[in-house]
Amino acid sequence: MQPGSLEEAVSNFASSDLARSAFGADVVEHYTHFYTSEAEAHRKAVTDWERNRYFERI
Repeated sequence: MQPGSLEEAVSNFASSDLARSAFGADVVEHYTHFYTSEAEAHRKAVTDWERNRYFERI
């Protein structure tokens, strides 16, 4: 089953025994931390569409 979001994909990767055996725990932890940070930054970003749509309304 495909993940529905980056957060779900990161969670799946972090808990994957296959990823840990193929890449090692250190690599899995590194990429899990990196993409968790990326997902958080993306979630906090304000898009141009939001600026254009809501700037005059708020």
